[in-house]
Amino acid sequence: MERNRRTVKYIQPASAAPAQDTQKDPAAASEASLPHNRRNSCTYQAQGFRPESNNGQQRKRKPVVRQRVLYGVVLFALVGVFVFASYQVIAYLVQTHQAKQEEQMIQGMIAESQTSAPPEETAAPTPAPTEDRSESSAVIPSIPTANPIYSRPAKPEILIQFTNALAINPDTVGQLQMGESINTYVVQRDNSYYLRRSFTNEYSFSGAIFLDVTCSIYPKSRNLIIHGHNMHNGTAFGKLSRFDEIAYLNKYPHIEFSTLYESAMYTPFAVVYYSVDPDSEIYLDIYRINSMSDQEFLQFVRKVQSMSEYNIPVRVAQSDRILTVTTCATGDADMRFAVFAVESKVM
Repeated sequence: MERNRRTVKYIQPASAAPAQDTQKDPAAASEASLPHNRRNSCTYQAQGFRPESNNGQQRKRKPVVRQRVLYGVVLFALVGVFVFASYQVIAYLVQTHQAKQEEQMIQGMIAESQTSAPPEETAAPTPAPTEDRSESSAVIPSIPTANPIYSRPAKPEILIQFTNALAINPDTVGQLQMGESINTYVVQRDNSYYLRRSFTNEYSFSGAIFLDVTCSIYPKSRNLIIHGHNMHNGTAFGKLSRFDEIAYLNKYPHIEFSTLYESAMYTPFAVVYYSVDPDSEIYLDIYRINSMSDQEFLQFVRKVQSMSEYNIPVRVAQSDRILTVTTCATGDADMRFAVFAVESKVM
């Protein structure tokens, strides 16, 4: 028997999902093909995702670029500082070496001049005049001369020990020897020329030892002032401050200073730290000594002795000449250190 076909249609349950349309939306397909950063932000926002825009990425890039530029500038500055500091250190070492070499050269010249001075020449005796009887012995009347005019006595002859020094530097005026290592020639021009020039007139950070422009070696000033830099490398007056210890003074109790015309021995009577600031309590004007009266000079000597680092029992008379050897004191631009010595013997 032939089966009857069912004519009842299939009814889809309400819980079943509807069939997807196989036909794609052209707009959605085109949006899906775009990169993520260019898709419609509304679609992502609907899904809870909000990508940053190009402006936000540029804001992030700008600080990075600025940091790199800043790092480059800082690195360049550090390299520049390092190069400059290296140059200064090398220049300081080279100048220190040159200054020490020149000091050794000067000390060699001084030693040679003291040991190899030529003997003094004696004049040959002149023959006694003989009387010529063949000629008449008429008396020639003397020519009257005018009244003698007073003239300043001529300078004495220059000591032979300065011959080589004057050949190198005509500004040479003396030779100073004190302490364990100060043994050098002294020059004189103005008070600034030799601040950065050596005895051989070459550039030198240590400068040269020079006599103050207000002083004179002939006629000899009452106070001779000698300047020099206080160098940390020991050159110039770098070791002068050792005299602030009494043990060092006891070891080197005398100073020898020779001018072009005479040699003299000096004995220290005060070792002083003083100021060039007129408002300071320890102010000293060492440049007025040569214009002081005898009484003012004695008052100055008493003041200096009261300021001395230690008591030195040396008497100074109003008619004495003194020597002031001075240099800068570290730590204060107005502070100075000086050794005051009185002339005790002329050789």
